[in-house]
Amino acid sequence: MQKKSEQLLRKLKFIAEAKKNNYPNAASFAQLITSFEDEEGQPFGCSARTIARDIKDLIDVHKAPLEYDPQNRGYYLRDRAWEFNCPVYEQ
Repeated sequence: MQKKSEQLLRKLKFIAEAKKNNYPNAASFAQLITSFEDEEGQPFGCSARTIARDIKDLIDVHKAPLEYDPQNRGYYLRDRAWEFNCPVYEQ
């Protein structure tokens, strides 16, 4: 279940960055997320490729209104009022 919670946390943080108009992309967000730590105090890092999969999942599965802005080289939310409804996982 650890993997699912890490993925969920990455998605939540990505959406938060997009809402702040920080125009995150896979590479910049992978770099940013290394500054976070998990429950054990370990760096919360992953590859840009993993973030790219998360972005695709946010768009395809969760229907996030993410749009890529080539001028800012990152994503933003077309609808800033959109909320990411976290799925609840049963143990």
